[in-house]
Amino acid sequence: KAPILLLGESGTGKEVLAKIIHQSSPYRDGALITLNCASYSGKVMETELFGIEKGIATGVDKRVGKIQLADGGSLFLDEIGELTLGMQAKLLRVLEEKEVSVIGGKMPKKVNFRLIAATNRNLKEMMEAGTFRQDLFYRISTLTIHISPLRERPEDLEPLVEYFMKKFVVGAIPQFTRSAWKRMTDYSWPGNVRELRNIIERLAILHSGGQIGENLLPAEIRAS
Repeated sequence: KAPILLLGESGTGKEVLAKIIHQSSPYRDGALITLNCASYSGKVMETELFGIEKGIATGVDKRVGKIQLADGGSLFLDEIGELTLGMQAKLLRVLEEKEVSVIGGKMPKKVNFRLIAATNRNLKEMMEAGTFRQDLFYRISTLTIHISPLRERPEDLEPLVEYFMKKFVVGAIPQFTRSAWKRMTDYSWPGNVRELRNIIERLAILHSGGQIGENLLPAEIRAS
């Protein structure tokens, strides 16, 4: 039930791993609620996370926050390094008190959820710079999992390609020519698994029979 922090570059599969953790956990019967912390800022972020009561301002309707929605399940905060210091302090309070104060609410509400956080930023450097709270870091990183970039795990390339081929190709699965596969294995994959997925989907669209040659590969892979 401990909080888990997922570290890794963009596209390495942090959200996929968060889903696996949730489905394997004591909270699997509850919902997995996801919030990308880079998508919102200011009061909008606070409303998304904590919720708001109706009538606190003109035209404001009641909104249930992600923390309450995750009660009994898991809350996945992607790109947690994007939270402001103020939001970090409020999140820390929720984790320590196990209760959430809704904007405009009169009484805090008890919550029970498993937190899974993820970031592609160096939180220790951010702590040294004063942009990420040390107390929150130690609260969310009881268990830390580092997901290596695809370029550091070349043995994963072949099974991932096979998986995405089966996902996108209708009919017989095509094979790469030797030279095309050499380009694939030499490429550094800066976009990681997300980039690989998109390229295999593209190849599935462009392929018209036979083997996949270098001519079907994107220019950046042919130049590898």
